[in-house]
Amino acid sequence: MKLPSDRNKIQITRMLSTAASVFKQTADSWATIQQVTGLPEALYGVGKTLPILTEFLKSLEPSLKINEEEKEAKEKKIAAAVQFAKLSEQQAQYFDAILDAIKAESQIPKAKRYRIAAVKRGGEPVEAILKEMLQQAIDLATMLSVDEKLKSSLQAAYDEVAELKPSLEEDDGAPVSINNWGDGVQLYHAGEGHQNHCTGGSQYNGNGYTFHTASPPKG
Repeated sequence: MKLPSDRNKIQITRMLSTAASVFKQTADSWATIQQVTGLPEALYGVGKTLPILTEFLKSLEPSLKINEEEKEAKEKKIAAAVQFAKLSEQQAQYFDAILDAIKAESQIPKAKRYRIAAVKRGGEPVEAILKEMLQQAIDLATMLSVDEKLKSSLQAAYDEVAELKPSLEEDDGAPVSINNWGDGVQLYHAGEGHQNHCTGGSQYNGNGYTFHTASPPKG
């Protein structure tokens, strides 16, 4: 991956800004779940935690403006930030779909509607997907050397989500799955271990995470 031209820098900035805006809308919608009764406790925890990822997404562009580093390191950081932005937009679609199912007019109990919606979309409970996103955010925050306060907030959010009681009982059937809501390369691995997926460009494997460096957006 070459360092982006001025035109591509604008496109990357727009992509990061769009991802932050999309995820903010999702987080704002989920904030209303506190008013919904009869749901697994973990869902209320998810509603409280999503805003920290919006804050992190907003920090990505400023973090990339630090120029005192080698070209290769800069390329990796840009690729990783773009990767996380794409992941966030895809997972926002997942969270939106779950919330829509919960709030839909139906005679089916809300908790069962949630379970049906989660199983339909791969069987992963919302807190597991949020936990994975937070871990990736922490890894990226370390790579980008973001504000320590924000990094600490991400870690605290991760710890809280990790303590949530599973929202899907084991016998409900929540198989390990890989989810891709939207077009393009699949970015989310919900099981144990590592997922290595590279479709062009370079792939960088770190301690517990993988970043795939694709070609920069074309103008």
